[in-house]
Amino acid sequence: MDNQFYNIGVESQELAPIIEAFVTALKHDSIDESIALTDAQKSALGRFQVTGVISDVGKFKTPTLRNIALTAPYMHDGSGKTLAEVVEYYDQGGHANPFLDAAIFPLHLTDQEKKRFSCLYDLTNQLFKSLKFRANINSDVISPKLNTIPF
Repeated sequence: MDNQFYNIGVESQELAPIIEAFVTALKHDSIDESIALTDAQKSALGRFQVTGVISDVGKFKTPTLRNIALTAPYMHDGSGKTLAEVVEYYDQGGHANPFLDAAIFPLHLTDQEKKRFSCLYDLTNQLFKSLKFRANINSDVISPKLNTIPF
């Protein structure tokens, strides 16, 4: 990925109950205690927490795909347990929200097209695979990915 920030809809359901009131308050510069955010909602604000720019609500940095077979769970909140789940998430178009990036929309992939994403495992360094980094990473997470492709 490009290490930029995008709203792909992950965690947007956390903000759904308060997003209209929150945006209205932001536009009128009147955020106060009447809009009490839970810790989960604060987390879901993403890049906005740093910049205060309304268009940054729900944006998170895209990680590298390098060594992806070793980096589960996926998504910034760990909601994607496998790459197959991540492909399915993007295929469905993420979770709709007012700040969803324009590049996120339903893809309507066939099963065959989804299987092609297994090539992402090729982005894992062969040296890392051979060492398996079991001393630093939970082997229960690594082993299935290194031995089989869950697509």
